[in-house]
Amino acid sequence: LPRTAWAPLIGTATTAAAGISTFVLSGAWLDDAYGLSTGGLGLVAAAFGLVELVSSTSVAMRGDRIGARRSAMCGLVVLATGAAIMLSAGGSRAVAITGLLVFLTGFEFSFVSSLTLVTEAAPDARGRAIGISSAMGTITRATSIVAAGQLYETFGMTGTLSMAVGCAAVAFGAFGVTHTPTAPADR
Repeated sequence: LPRTAWAPLIGTATTAAAGISTFVLSGAWLDDAYGLSTGGLGLVAAAFGLVELVSSTSVAMRGDRIGARRSAMCGLVVLATGAAIMLSAGGSRAVAITGLLVFLTGFEFSFVSSLTLVTEAAPDARGRAIGISSAMGTITRATSIVAAGQLYETFGMTGTLSMAVGCAAVAFGAFGVTHTPTAPADR
């Protein structure tokens, strides 16, 4: 792959790590910190599905006009905003759930947008770029899940969200240096 292909691959992998690290612990966090019942967790999980649908549809409707790089970066800003809301929730279950939904909206919007960057990263080796990106994503997601669990056990959701925002910052930087010659909106 050309050197320029690595930035979007890294950005996509670290975006995936940011999202999954928080997603996998969200139920435990809502139960531990807010006593959310199993039925309540089911409703929140249903809201996750709605958030994913809205985010993916938004990318389909607006992503090309905004540009994949900008879309991915904007999604990461929304993700970080959601993390800040979650951390400021205090004892408010409603604020915590709102923050989590904002976080997941930003994650999904960024991740789906980043897939275009991966497919354009190496026009002469699209299959290789997609395959390597998938492998990198698998490794970063698995690593972040293990680390997130350890951080949650030691520091609570603050530790997990710190890692997630750190991953998002790496992704933001990687997307910031991503070259997208086929997307005029990104210039």
